[in-house]
Amino acid sequence: MPISTETIIRRWFGSEKDLKTLNGIVRHWSDRQIAREHNLRIDRVANYRSKLKGKGLLTAGFFSVNHEKLGLVQVMDFPKERPPLDDIFLTFLVRISRPYGYLRVRQIPPDKLEEGYQLGAGFDLMNSFTIPFVKEDFRDQFEKLFDQSQLELYEKKNKKKNGKIDLLSIYICKEVQKGFYGARILAREISHQVDEDELGIQPSISNINRRLRKLKDERIIDRSNPLNLLPLRPFYNLDSAVVKKNQHFAKTLAALAGLNVIIRFNDILNDHDRAYLSLQYHFSQKWDILGILNEYLEEITFFDHAPFGIRRTIPFEYFTEIFSEKKWI
Repeated sequence: MPISTETIIRRWFGSEKDLKTLNGIVRHWSDRQIAREHNLRIDRVANYRSKLKGKGLLTAGFFSVNHEKLGLVQVMDFPKERPPLDDIFLTFLVRISRPYGYLRVRQIPPDKLEEGYQLGAGFDLMNSFTIPFVKEDFRDQFEKLFDQSQLELYEKKNKKKNGKIDLLSIYICKEVQKGFYGARILAREISHQVDEDELGIQPSISNINRRLRKLKDERIIDRSNPLNLLPLRPFYNLDSAVVKKNQHFAKTLAALAGLNVIIRFNDILNDHDRAYLSLQYHFSQKWDILGILNEYLEEITFFDHAPFGIRRTIPFEYFTEIFSEKKWI
């Protein structure tokens, strides 16, 4: 008999042991590391991870791809009518009801730049989940946490110069975004799509492992938050906002993350005082969160997302066209 969404929230996120396991998972720890750190049985940890995966609560978001390091500009705009879906640069599209229309994100080369917000690389906040998972008295708890919370991000500053990008690197980035990871799995997926002659290198496990390490070293592929609560709709929402990046920005995001809100943000490169936030939160907290953003981050524009949108990987067709003429970029 299928388990109800309310029961999942109550049972899977309702105990200290489960949230200790979850905190290890979102830190990319292995089952063995989580079990050792929290004195838990390894089979308990493995079963919990398996339950989350089976319900779609652990997603392809385990790793993110830095579009800037691939030479692309990420542009967000808000067409009133649905834009064409055959646009090869389209990576995200969702209907929004506030303001009415669509929120569209495209990753495009600099010479094709169009009007819109230019978004920098995304930064995921690392949560330390606590019980109860769904906080009551949300606004009061936010005020208590505001001066105590520290912003903790997955990504780290990288001063290492980027190496050259070739077609194999693009295939790896694309498959990682689809949720495939590990040299053996990537080798299987890529070898089914392209041969050695076209790649210019054998898509062997050893070659892909070396290239994957290089892409991670250069922060082209980096860790992000794997937890996705959207399968728990209608109890969990994904919405977004453009906010002012003022003196309260870091403390506001840190306090919200401390209340089990999942947050990702991008700097807006052509409006340095602003940032774009993406938030996953329990529906009962919406008006508290909206009030907090309005009070602390000023002049916000909040976007109510429809339940379903279109999400795509990097513009693969664009890169295959480039690499038909050259080996590296």
